[in-house]
Amino acid sequence: MDNQRIAIYVRVSTDMQGDESIENQIERCKQYLQFKGFNSDTAEVISDIASGADDGRKGLSQLMEKINNKEIDVLIVTELSRLSRKIKTLINIIETVKSNDVVIIAVIQNIDTATPMGKAMILMTGLFAELERDNLKQRVKNTLDTKARNGNHTGGVAPYGYDLINKELVPNPKKSEIVKKLFNDFILGVSLSDLSRNYDIRLTTVRRILASPTYIGTKVYGTRIVNNDGKVVYADPENIKYIPNAHLPIIDEEAFYTVQKMLNESVDKWHLRSKNKQKEYLLYGLIKCYNGHNMYGAETTNHYRYYRCGLHGKLVDQKFCPKKNILAAEIEKDVINDILNFDISKVDIEKGKKLKEIELKKYSDDLGIEQEKLKKITDLYVNDQLEKDDYLERKAVIDKKIKLLESKIIILNKNITEEENQRKSINSLKLVIEKLKTKPSFEKMQKYLHTIINKVQFINDFEYEIYFNI
Repeated sequence: MDNQRIAIYVRVSTDMQGDESIENQIERCKQYLQFKGFNSDTAEVISDIASGADDGRKGLSQLMEKINNKEIDVLIVTELSRLSRKIKTLINIIETVKSNDVVIIAVIQNIDTATPMGKAMILMTGLFAELERDNLKQRVKNTLDTKARNGNHTGGVAPYGYDLINKELVPNPKKSEIVKKLFNDFILGVSLSDLSRNYDIRLTTVRRILASPTYIGTKVYGTRIVNNDGKVVYADPENIKYIPNAHLPIIDEEAFYTVQKMLNESVDKWHLRSKNKQKEYLLYGLIKCYNGHNMYGAETTNHYRYYRCGLHGKLVDQKFCPKKNILAAEIEKDVINDILNFDISKVDIEKGKKLKEIELKKYSDDLGIEQEKLKKITDLYVNDQLEKDDYLERKAVIDKKIKLLESKIIILNKNITEEENQRKSINSLKLVIEKLKTKPSFEKMQKYLHTIINKVQFINDFEYEIYFNI
């Protein structure tokens, strides 16, 4: 076994290595190799200091590259959880190892994939490892739930206005007074931005304070969760837990719910103002960026009017939408010119409609012939001039032809109706183009454009296509 190329893979979750230190794992693997007659001196050691749920470990990536390059014959670990604590990842590793004829040895679990029993055990052990990890996560969650129900703090910094003393939230004498003033001033009509300036608190913090039930003594728990990919995401609102009387309140409930009503009304007014503001843009609701996102009208403090992607600068599918802003005056002018120069004569709907009507007449005639054939064989069968088996066989053939013809007639009728609607749309487009030439008011021009345009879709940062309602 001296010519076997051996890799020892070791991993710890943190630098606090204890009994499962990297050194201990290496020593245990080498002792096992010597016991089995391998030359442990030539074994290559690959290590990681990372969680077993992290698939992007540097050492693991190096190991898998060597396996894929067929540079390893034997892989040894103290236990399978060193490779991964996720069953899906572990199965993928095993499949890769198997396809490259590499033997896996897990010392503690006494697994050797050179044997049939070892191959079966390796999958079962991985399954139990993930089950134990899920059970541990549930136990941690249950512990935090119990803490929350008992009014204990469940982690993180104390909310503004509170101090964390003996794992309980206690109002801070100075900051709790500021919280009270925030609520009182907002009720008196002071804006959020003015509150932020007056008390030197970030605007987002002011908004969060005014909206949080924490300040009436309610514990809010479970707003964020860890998903299956290990990422922290916002929880479903239905799963968020509210535990009343968990700690001393700073604000009375009457003041708190008055503020909530005012905040909701402010949001409604903002949406109304935003909607009305969009109506000041000629192509509002029509423009889409090359990723299919809606583009909205916006304006700088210097009255620079433009359209911007609603998701510009925001993560979408782990990417930022890179669409550049478009000067409103330029795109509006270009779209109007494109419509005025649109050659409607190239759209020949009547010719296509006539061809379909000819085709429809042929199918209708053929259908009449087949229906007549069916009537004749039915009469022959009823008058005992045709055997039952012969009748059923011929009827099945005719029924199939009738069904096919009826289907074609339905489709053609639908297409002819759609083309009739298209003809009406073309006439509307002609009429709107003529009206645009008269340079109507902004409101009328906006109405005309929204009547004939379905969308203005950008292809790249500079080119676009106009889709008409035809």
